[in-house]
Amino acid sequence: MESERHHHHSTLSTSTTRTLTWLPRLSLLSLLKNRQDPATPESLAVPGSLRDAHNAASAWFLGPNAENADYLKMFVETILNDLIQCRQNVFPEDKVSRSFSPSHGNELIRLATQDFIDAKITSSLAFIASMSKLKTNLTFLSELLPQHSVPFYSPRYMAHMVNDVSMPATLGYLMGLMYNPNNISPEAGPLTHIIEYDVGQQLCGMLGYNAQLGTRPPREGPTAWGHITCDGSVANMESMW
Repeated sequence: MESERHHHHSTLSTSTTRTLTWLPRLSLLSLLKNRQDPATPESLAVPGSLRDAHNAASAWFLGPNAENADYLKMFVETILNDLIQCRQNVFPEDKVSRSFSPSHGNELIRLATQDFIDAKITSSLAFIASMSKLKTNLTFLSELLPQHSVPFYSPRYMAHMVNDVSMPATLGYLMGLMYNPNNISPEAGPLTHIIEYDVGQQLCGMLGYNAQLGTRPPREGPTAWGHITCDGSVANMESMW
């Protein structure tokens, strides 16, 4: 048994080990100590213990009672503030276009550079009606979903193999959605194209494949490759392909 355990340990690639170093290590000794004395502050503070891992994972979720709501609001506000600043910094000189005098010669330039949504538009009846409809539907769904949704986030509900959505996943999805990158090519998603490649290499390294991680050269032989799919069904079909 000991030799078999040593064999499995030796087959783990260096890349896999390094990829998982950020996770709190769970030692058998610390787990047993926590079982014997789960209430003492000393056992709760053991680095690498099960309690330590739980504390680390607690920072990744909103919580069954929205305990991390303040953090989520802060992160969402950061994303929106950066998004607003980004859009305001693109061609900031367009703000002076309102001083253009309408004429046949510069009408196209004026229309192309003027504020896309100005005070005249926001005060129009069509704009007010559309915004009111958006607010009504959003409020309706926001009130309806809490009343008719399954509490997958609660530890008291374990009827389906669905768990809570992590805050990194939620915030990352929101952040990417706001900029709408397309990883079909580096031109359409300059940053996310690189992130997708890096994530693919990390997953390959975690599974023990030969991967290019950071500046460290891969091992000799073919290098693994992976990409992010739109959902699990597509991922399953691609794995068979």
